[in-house]
Amino acid sequence: MASSRSPHRVSLDNNELRQIDNPLNHLRPSQLKKLARDFAESIGADKALFEKAAEIANDPLSWKKVDVTKEESTALEEEKKQGFWLQPKPLRVSVVTLCFSAIVQGWIQAVSNGANQTLPLAMGLKDKHNEWKGKDPVWKFASINAITYLAAAMFGCWCSDPLQSWLLGRRGAIFASACICLMAAIGAATAQTWQESLIWRAVLGLGIGAKASVTPIFGAEISPSHLRGTLVMNWQLFDAFGIFCGFTANLIVSWTGNLSWRFQLASACIPAGCLMTLIWTIPESPRWLLRRGKGDEAFRTLCALRPTPLQAATELFYANAQLQTEVALFHRERQDTEEAPRAGASNNDGDSTHDVIQTSAFQDYWKRTNYWTRIYRLFRNARSRRAAIAASVVMLSQQLCGVNAIMFYSTTFFRDVDGPNNKGIPNNKAALWLSWGVGLANFVFTFPAYWWIDSRGRRFLLLATYPGMIISMLGACLSFLTTSDAGKEARVGVFMMLFILFYSIGQGPVAFTYASEVFPLFCREAGMSLAVFVNLFGAGLLTLFVPQAQVASHGPPEDRARSWDKNQQRLLGAFVGCNVIALLLIFFLVPETAGASVSKEHGKLNYMSLEELNYIFGVPTAKHIQYQVRHVLPWAVDMVKYQFGRLWRKKGEGVEKPYIEKMYYWVAVKEAESEESQERSGSTEETKEAEQEHREVADGPNQVSGALDSIDIDSRGISGGPWE
Repeated sequence: MASSRSPHRVSLDNNELRQIDNPLNHLRPSQLKKLARDFAESIGADKALFEKAAEIANDPLSWKKVDVTKEESTALEEEKKQGFWLQPKPLRVSVVTLCFSAIVQGWIQAVSNGANQTLPLAMGLKDKHNEWKGKDPVWKFASINAITYLAAAMFGCWCSDPLQSWLLGRRGAIFASACICLMAAIGAATAQTWQESLIWRAVLGLGIGAKASVTPIFGAEISPSHLRGTLVMNWQLFDAFGIFCGFTANLIVSWTGNLSWRFQLASACIPAGCLMTLIWTIPESPRWLLRRGKGDEAFRTLCALRPTPLQAATELFYANAQLQTEVALFHRERQDTEEAPRAGASNNDGDSTHDVIQTSAFQDYWKRTNYWTRIYRLFRNARSRRAAIAASVVMLSQQLCGVNAIMFYSTTFFRDVDGPNNKGIPNNKAALWLSWGVGLANFVFTFPAYWWIDSRGRRFLLLATYPGMIISMLGACLSFLTTSDAGKEARVGVFMMLFILFYSIGQGPVAFTYASEVFPLFCREAGMSLAVFVNLFGAGLLTLFVPQAQVASHGPPEDRARSWDKNQQRLLGAFVGCNVIALLLIFFLVPETAGASVSKEHGKLNYMSLEELNYIFGVPTAKHIQYQVRHVLPWAVDMVKYQFGRLWRKKGEGVEKPYIEKMYYWVAVKEAESEESQERSGSTEETKEAEQEHREVADGPNQVSGALDSIDIDSRGISGGPWE
């Protein structure tokens, strides 16, 4: 049956009604068919194929009504069930190649950490007894470590937009950054003075910043919607693997003694060289090609990345329709914010299909922009601004939690954990082994996120793991209260491992995954650059000031030991407070982006595309905060009472589960009035029962276990779970 067009269009800037829209639902069948044929003609593709693709994109749940081949039917049936290893080979090769980009990042971080043991002595910053030669050498040492991240934040990440947009594309930008990393690694390894080391570390930051801004969004743009979180979180997983490999390299070359720092830094050339070799073997991002007006190339790329041409055509057609709506609604900001009609309501504002009938309005509009206008739009447009706030909160939280104080300085921290009054030569090898264990734990503990980041959601993982991070960091802090050294190393090590466990499941894999997907395509590079700037600038400040906080005061060995313990306690205590702040910021300012659970089957998601996230971030921030305060917090209190009540109730006695109001709704698109009226008049008792069941699903409670973000889909809308 044909859907009548609904002239109501959801505002991307002021989505007060919290609606998620499909612009194709607003077209009559004839208009949809014309749009499909026009788009196919514009890219030189099969018109019949795109007509079928348009029907599926218009109503994905009713694809069986479309005339498809047996191969296409099987592919569509299994689409949401196929994991990574069942995806086409070009997609698997692309993901593996992008993993090398993350390995470079982690490897550099780990070998820089290991070099901290012997580099200060080689640069004349410490004496032969491993003591700092005053306060200035400490600042010089901290600056050498911090300059990489400060340069990455101030310059590297902001270079990614011009590199991608006009010069090299996604692949070329990654290749250029890999070349810079390789060159800088060699330069840093051959430096003779701390000034030379500072310069080469700054150059290294340029490559790190650009690469970190490009790779995650590249991964997000080529991934199927149901695997987007899983595949993009490979950035964190293989960053952790790179850290592990880097610590392994530290151990392998440790026998070289005072020269080990040179071999450690030079070893970063290995993953950088692999990345430079592999990057040209993978296709360019189809969404980048689509934005540049190269729809034919985008379609060929998607055909390689998806099981069938029909699935590629459906994704490309739907993405383009959402993009045309995106730019059209940017022009209609004032009109949309003046009046927000209720869901499904009709008005007479003219031909509302103009927004999606155009096949290249977005591309034409984008070509008239430049680097500065995209940055301006990032802050000027409310939808982009909300995404920037959410992404910045998640990225900043990664530094607030304190994990990088461990990852950047673990070799020196573990070496001095029993105080700076060691007798004789410090045990560098033991510290390297402990750091290697931290790197291995960070890598292994990330794997559970593979199963949960898409099925449970990004926000769920953050809110579920931060309490554990707070408690474990507090435990490590309290371990320094005792002056006795007996068992202190073991206690600190256990609590640090617990902290790494919770971090690796939640904050670690979510940060770059979240930031890579939340921005609209129009300003995605600028948005990701901002998010990476926040992350790396925070890392730079952390790297700069942590050594000063760890330095013990001068005096007798006993006084210095107590001073060192007190400094560690204060530092870790500060991170406990920062973790609490991060948890509150995430709870109030970070919406879910993964998807929605179908009906009452929790954990079975109807995943949202990158373009559909426009509607999530169209909801005003005040509305989101209001929902958390008025609905989620009372629900959480009632849920605690409910769980405790179940423990004390007799088996079989009914316990009423708390309800919570919906958060998001699909825009309801009604059937043609004549057909709808006919159906209502001739409905049987069975039909009435089915309609009643639909109403119960739509209006009833959203059954949520734990902190699951769920959205129940039915013919009327989506009901948001308590952690949206």
